[in-house]
Amino acid sequence: MKIGVFIDNSNLFQEIKSLCGSVKIDYNLLKQFIDLDLKSLYRTDFLISYNVYASERKVGETPQMNFYKKIEYLGFNVKIFELTEKHIGVFSENGVVDIALAIDMALGAALNHYDIGVLVAGDGGYSYLADIIKGYGKIFNVIFSKNSLSDGLR
Repeated sequence: MKIGVFIDNSNLFQEIKSLCGSVKIDYNLLKQFIDLDLKSLYRTDFLISYNVYASERKVGETPQMNFYKKIEYLGFNVKIFELTEKHIGVFSENGVVDIALAIDMALGAALNHYDIGVLVAGDGGYSYLADIIKGYGKIFNVIFSKNSLSDGLR
């Protein structure tokens, strides 16, 4: 069985920040948690691909890029998109992370890259994506905080 895990980094970051006040995501621990959660749910052997979608003010050799290199070393496929400056000092993602994640997840389902799609995000904008994944006959799961999970993803 193949499982594709798709992580909206900014969604996860904001959720942890709202719950804990500060943010330090241990991706190794996150990966272990997801592995254990999926093993307890499906009780079978599987291959998991981990995909992280992130946005940064500037893509290049910055301390944040070193962080992403470290999580790539842990086995995550990282896709980074540059934020656009809307006004002086005000940056916006313009939904590019959401769109890229949705396209990759839907395409992966269509091409049979996975049997189970796991979304790590709670944004209601992904509700339609859940329907698309299920339409391809795939199992769709969400791992996120109960309190911030949109009704469309429940």
